Amino acid sequence: MAEAEDPHSWIENEFTPDIAAYMRRELPQALVRAQRQASDAHDGFDPEGTELYVYGTAMSRADYDQIRACLASLDSFSVVRPEGAKRDVLRVDDKVILPLRVGTKMPKRIDQVRLKRVSPYRQGLLTATSMKKYDHVFEMFKTEPEDEDVEHNVEEGELDFLKSAAARNSLIAIYYSSTPSGLGSMFWAPAIFGEKNCLRFTDPRRLTIDDPSTTPLARPKPMPADPDAFGAGERPQTPARLRKSPQPAEG
Repeated sequence: MAEAEDPHSWIENEFTPDIAAYMRRELPQALVRAQRQASDAHDGFDPEGTELYVYGTAMSRADYDQIRACLASLDSFSVVRPEGAKRDVLRVDDKVILPLRVGTKMPKRIDQVRLKRVSPYRQGLLTATSMKKYDHVFEMFKTEPEDEDVEHNVEEGELDFLKSAAARNSLIAIYYSSTPSGLGSMFWAPAIFGEKNCLRFTDPRRLTIDDPSTTPLARPKPMPADPDAFGAGERPQTPARLRKSPQPAEG
């Protein structure tokens, strides 16, 4: 079971308890479904498992689709389709939800990653929505990241929406590691886009799958007992008897 959240954390500040509980429960399951879709695409294109770019491309689409589908049932969920954009901006309680795969494994420092191929349009998205209001609360981000760059594309048209005041202090990243064989670590946190294309995370909180019975993960089937195996047969039940202590000899 996941540990209880600090009542004074950013989660309780940004979301109601019901919405926070729903997102903690449903976001990991959405990523599980996305991972399976991307893994199937990878296996269909490259059964030998050498072309990981196919999996990465499929995952960048599947995570968005599955997270959008799971959040759509919330009354506070909304999307913004900027003029000319091919992809909506996902929002819950006016917070921008950004899915982000960080690679095959989570960096040692879970509070920052460096993005690559950052176009001016993507810089506009991340800069305008950066959740800067927590930056003075948590003393982090004092060193430069040393891990591998992360690629994440944003449509050009999304820049138009970000000129509004509604975009300020709204960026929350759902970031995770994964391979075609399964998901790795999952976190969510307010995000800040800074120098050298660094996306920094304030007070990351782990996402976990608390209830395996409600996820698409397959449970192992119980193996039937072999009646001929050693020790598999029924043992005779005998009543317990107390051993009598020896009596001293008379005389």
